[in-house]
Amino acid sequence: MRRARCHRLAWFVPATVLAPLLVAQGSPANGPSSHSLCRVHTQSARVHGLTLHPQGALDFTLDLEGASATATLPPDAAQETSIVVDGPLVFEGTTANAIYRLTRPLDTRRGMVHLGLRAALEGVHMRGKQVVGAARLGAESHSVLVSEVEAECTALTLDDDPTATGHWGGLPVGTSTWVSKAATLDMFERPSEGGASLLHLSLDQPADVVFQELAQQDDWVRLVLDVDDGSKVRGWVPRSVVDPVDGTTGHGSGVGRGCGTSCDAGDYVDYRGPATIAAGATVFAGEGIGPWARISARTPFLTQVIHFRGSAWAGIERVPGVRLPASRGGECGCGVPLGYVARGDASWAP
Repeated sequence: MRRARCHRLAWFVPATVLAPLLVAQGSPANGPSSHSLCRVHTQSARVHGLTLHPQGALDFTLDLEGASATATLPPDAAQETSIVVDGPLVFEGTTANAIYRLTRPLDTRRGMVHLGLRAALEGVHMRGKQVVGAARLGAESHSVLVSEVEAECTALTLDDDPTATGHWGGLPVGTSTWVSKAATLDMFERPSEGGASLLHLSLDQPADVVFQELAQQDDWVRLVLDVDDGSKVRGWVPRSVVDPVDGTTGHGSGVGRGCGTSCDAGDYVDYRGPATIAAGATVFAGEGIGPWARISARTPFLTQVIHFRGSAWAGIERVPGVRLPASRGGECGCGVPLGYVARGDASWAP
């Protein structure tokens, strides 16, 4: 009995896998190239959910896991981020979910917010000459989102690593502590609702986010939230919106991944193994359908391919820094090609 034949249309593969390789050749180092343009180049980028738009074929998504990539920040939060990957495969895609981290600590919002290296920046875009986004602090499911945080273009790096989160810092013995009564909390620079630099916080689990008291004045309390990577948020809140508590904060955990058994390509395959792809070769989403990338013109590319008996096309199974999403077997190297090249552009030993 013959085994089931593998899929031969790579556009069934989510584009989130290939996104980290898409970097514009000759892209400048991080920084604004004009009064309102910021390009963020990352040598080892992590991007989940990069959508590719091949000509004449369906859009698909890939993940970048350590690819050289350059992101161009959109002019407003409603637009998607364009990412160019420049690796063995050269291509471009878009994402609405680019996550950035900092290459150096940053003070913002008049000192009310200090961001450490594990703070995740979401929804990052240009507002005139300023880079603006929201900062997520703390571990998954116990995080706090701080809106309207200003950053610096030269301090950003593409890094959607779910394990690179901070935990809430420890609290000194005898410290008065408070929790928010609601899932949102507004903080002020001064003990007055007319104060400047209002911060808006969104809390996943308000009861697990414990603020340390710094001072009190009339019906106001000055609070600080510490993260173990050095991130801090501090400001005044009305006492009516928080409750005093005893105890310490909770801690989140990293996200683990595992692999099941790998898939079997079946009897239709006449070759599966290492191959050299010619420099400059075009990569298609399917067999001759939807060109969406090319092999770097600098040098031939050594990779693993799969070739079906009698086909004029070879499927590329591995690209450094790019993988299929877990739902398509990307964690474990299942045999769904990332893309196809003409058989004449791929060579291997007989």
